[in-house]
Amino acid sequence: MMEILLIIVLPIILLVTYYWHTKEKQKKQLAEELLRELVQKLVPCTIEYRDNQFYIYNDRTKSFIAQGTTPAEVESNMPKDGNIYVDTGFKVDIVDEVEKQYAQAHGMIQ
Repeated sequence: MMEILLIIVLPIILLVTYYWHTKEKQKKQLAEELLRELVQKLVPCTIEYRDNQFYIYNDRTKSFIAQGTTPAEVESNMPKDGNIYVDTGFKVDIVDEVEKQYAQAHGMIQ
């Protein structure tokens, strides 16, 4: 009787364990792929402010991205390509950083 129970229960336990392991592996692979896609969309940017204009440059390629006199103008001139434009420290969205620098340049904050 014990052998029959082992013959039935052991394969069930093995199948459940295999199924669980396969699902966890798929979840891990999906999370890694989503993280890779996110990292590829991050574009570190440099902001230059001169002559009352903000100039945004891709920090990796040094290529020009957008310009504007106000944060709203910069935001409307930013590419709509699905990328995420951030400061060089990858801490802040680039438009938020422009708003902060705009406020500082116009004496709104210290």
